[in-house]
Amino acid sequence: MMNAEKLGDWKTYIALGTERIKQGKVSDLLLYNWGLRVNKQCKDKALRLLAAQWFDDAAVKAAKNEVEGKGNMMSYRTFFEKLAKDLKADVQ
Repeated sequence: MMNAEKLGDWKTYIALGTERIKQGKVSDLLLYNWGLRVNKQCKDKALRLLAAQWFDDAAVKAAKNEVEGKGNMMSYRTFFEKLAKDLKADVQ
């Protein structure tokens, strides 16, 4: 992913990120950092929407964990919700 970011290949970056998320190998902190990079550097609206979906899904999962009492001390839910909103803002 680092190489894709350095090359500005956001399509590959998003694809690799999506694959890692599906494998369940991504911490909330790492996911959030990916989103910050996409938000700052990626201008492709379709790719920004794909990344926004990461955060919509993560926010729903975090909210569900909070309701079920499985949340941890540091919930990224509000950060995920804001990042999803920011990623979608330039698209609409």
